[in-house]
Amino acid sequence: MSKENEKWRHDTEYISYINSGESAAVFIVRDIVRKVNTNGKWVDVLSFNTYDKRGAEGKWAFNWIIAELFPKKLQPKYCGKDTDYNKYMTWITANEDIKQQREKGYKGDKFLVLCDLQMKNKKHAEPEWEYIIQAVRKVNYRQIEYIQEHEWELENKIRENGRPTLQILGILN
Repeated sequence: MSKENEKWRHDTEYISYINSGESAAVFIVRDIVRKVNTNGKWVDVLSFNTYDKRGAEGKWAFNWIIAELFPKKLQPKYCGKDTDYNKYMTWITANEDIKQQREKGYKGDKFLVLCDLQMKNKKHAEPEWEYIIQAVRKVNYRQIEYIQEHEWELENKIRENGRPTLQILGILN
C-alpha cells in the first residue's frame, strides 16, 4: 500500500473508536450475543458503561451495552489482504450507511446487553478472558434515556450489588 493510502492509519475518529471500547462493544453484540440476529446488519453502539477489571489489563469490562441494528445497504470495498485496512473500510461503510438511514428516518431495534468479563483459565500464567452474556433485552427510547440520564446513580447501585442486573437498570422482566 502506498504512503498516500496509509493515511487511514491516522484517522482520529477511527482511532478513537478503537481506543474507546466501542469496537469491543460491537464485537460482543455482533459475535457473542446469540439472542440478537445481527446477520446482514450493522451494529451501532448508542451507549456503554465500562469499569476496570482487576488483572484484565487491555480488556474492556462492560456494565452495559446499548446497541441499535441497521440493515446493511452499503457494502465495504476491500483492498487485498490487509485485515486492518479492511476493518477500517468496514467501519467507514457502516458509519456512512447508518448516517444515510438515520437521515431517512430509519429507527432500528435497540438492545441492552449485560455481560461479564471472566477469566477462563485461572491456573495459567497468562490468563485468557471471555465475555459471558448475562442478559439481553429489547429496549425502547424511554428505557435508554433513563439509563443514560441516571448513569452515575446506576454505577453506584451496580458497585453495591457487585454486578449489573436488568432490575437495577430499570428494565422489568
